[in-house]
Amino acid sequence: MVRTAAAVVLILAAFVVAVLYAWHSVPTAAHLDWTAVMALVLGSVLTCGLAALLIFLLIYSDRKGYDQRAHDEMERRFSRPPGPDA
Repeated sequence: MVRTAAAVVLILAAFVVAVLYAWHSVPTAAHLDWTAVMALVLGSVLTCGLAALLIFLLIYSDRKGYDQRAHDEMERRFSRPPGPDA
């Protein structure tokens, strides 16, 4: 678990360095003030957080078996008994 956390922190740090390098190396005609930069950073962080939360819930649901129970219930509810042409 510690190795995984260290790997995630290392990847995030590399990503931040790459973004800062790209931000400062591209010449732009319009410079953003600090409120625009904070809005951009906050929006990016919240979007990544939401994506991580949804992926966590997807994995949690699968491991607890909620998906299989829902699938079985839908199959039971909508399956038709075999007819004469089956």
